[in-house]
Amino acid sequence: MDDLDRMYRRLVQNLRAGFPDLLARPFEVAELYTTLVPYRHNRRELGLETNQDYELALLRVLSGERGYLIGDPQMQADLREELQSSNPDLSKFRAYSTTMISLAPDGLRAVE
Repeated sequence: MDDLDRMYRRLVQNLRAGFPDLLARPFEVAELYTTLVPYRHNRRELGLETNQDYELALLRVLSGERGYLIGDPQMQADLREELQSSNPDLSKFRAYSTTMISLAPDGLRAVE
């Protein structure tokens, strides 16, 4: 299990515990990093040493890697492109703060 898997598992755990309605409906990207899995409250569970590690995991999950989240195709393409650059801007996801995302049904089943 790597940072991406831990990020997704923590998201699902936090949704089940406090926001079960979001398991089946879209939510904003900003909710992911401000409310659902904020770094300061989830750092230990995520096994991340730095905020940069956290932001990299966010970029990966928001880009659609492993099919965990469904989001705007243009956002996901932009974030994938950013991840492939030699020096990615780890805060690029903030430009999509109001973009809607949702859990992919297949990814949710994988956690169960």
